[in-house]
Amino acid sequence: MNFKADWSFLEKISMGAVSSREVIKQLNLCGHQIIELERYSTSNKIWSTKIKRLRLPDLICLKCGRRIESRAKLNLAVRMSDNENKPDRRWDAGLNDKDIVAFIQCSKDENGWHPAKTVNYFDAKSMKDTVGRSKLGKSKSVGEGAERDRVWPTSIPSKDGKVTDIITLADKVQIKVKYDDGSRQYTYSIKNDKGYHVYVNVGDHFEANATMIAGVPTNKTNMDSCCTTYDFLNDLRSTVKEIRYAGVKALGHLAKNSTNINGLKNLLLTEVDHRIKLEIYASLLRLGEDLWDEFKCYAMSINEEMYKFEYVLILGELSALLKAVDELCRIALDSNYDSELRSAAAWGVPVNIDTLENLMSIACVEDDSVASHAITNIIENINDTLICKLFDTVTNEELGGIALKILTDSDNISKEAVESTYQVVSGDPMKTKWCAMTIGLMGAEGFNKDKVRLIAPDYFDTIRNLWDYSKSTVSDYRTGEIEFLRKQSF
Repeated sequence: MNFKADWSFLEKISMGAVSSREVIKQLNLCGHQIIELERYSTSNKIWSTKIKRLRLPDLICLKCGRRIESRAKLNLAVRMSDNENKPDRRWDAGLNDKDIVAFIQCSKDENGWHPAKTVNYFDAKSMKDTVGRSKLGKSKSVGEGAERDRVWPTSIPSKDGKVTDIITLADKVQIKVKYDDGSRQYTYSIKNDKGYHVYVNVGDHFEANATMIAGVPTNKTNMDSCCTTYDFLNDLRSTVKEIRYAGVKALGHLAKNSTNINGLKNLLLTEVDHRIKLEIYASLLRLGEDLWDEFKCYAMSINEEMYKFEYVLILGELSALLKAVDELCRIALDSNYDSELRSAAAWGVPVNIDTLENLMSIACVEDDSVASHAITNIIENINDTLICKLFDTVTNEELGGIALKILTDSDNISKEAVESTYQVVSGDPMKTKWCAMTIGLMGAEGFNKDKVRLIAPDYFDTIRNLWDYSKSTVSDYRTGEIEFLRKQSF
């Protein structure tokens, strides 16, 4: 893995992940039941192992079966990447007519990415029917596949406001709006020869830079309700891989019943696509079927590393189950496996009182990438209730330095909890030393100096000096790597 990190790429996928989560939130508020269809579409974690993905939308509703492709835009537009010379890189590859493309504007400040409140939904058919009126931009770099942006023109107000009137004339439609800032009323004149369609009604409010009020695609899709029930079992019989995969994944998240179990098991006997077959195992395991050994044997028998990597990602999703955690720990600690495979395993282990000892062992391995993933995982997920357990693992200087790094970097730890932990470990010289250093490196603000002096008389001078100057004992390489990994933790 290359940790001379591509920060610009991280920004791009972070924007997409935040926006996908917002789309899920808004759709679920409308009665949908949305899950990821494309694995990691709501995550900004960067992996170097390239998995040959099926061409799938990002999300799927478990109730109505609608599949949703989420597209975050810094500058909102109905814009899709296109490569006319490669069928699998066309803008609509993998999109059925009823699939939805959700366009959402996203902005960034010092606190990160912030999605707009408005999501603009279009079904793929409305875009396909009007593709003749879309425009192709210049070719992108070779590194981006020499693709081009295909844009369907739209009208997007730059201020918040309300539609006050819509007037249809012989050659155009006029959309009259009143802005919330009190500026003069404005009229959008949509000439018929532009091929625009109006998406708003009188009385509608719109969000600045986020609401498309008119555009070339035939119509916006209203996703404000979800009232149909979709039968995913039928999808298992489809000859289209993407449809079979969607059915398999959805069934694993629905209530267990014998009909669905039998359907998945029957498909398991005939399926030849590795990715779909791995997902069948995942769904059956979610539903309580004991196929762990069979799942492992199948995944590890595939020659291509990318499928073993998919296996580990699935284990991470199943990490509420003990057997998944045991397997993740086994892989992370086994130096015979590929470094990134082990790193993904370390990343997938949940941080709790039962796993902390194993994670600290993983944090001590020689492979910097694996160790850094374990450390970052703990940093992002540790809490006050786990501090004493963390110090239970400190049996040597290396583990003490790692515990110090975790506690001084975490945003989830209270100084009161660290003070209390010091009193608990005060009978052990090694644990006492590292806990005292933790107090010092966390900085003086927030600590009761008189209390610290009372509970740590032998180390108070050291703590006071560390309050003035601090340096972690974790290596510089791991420190830089951990900083980058922490940005990928949502």
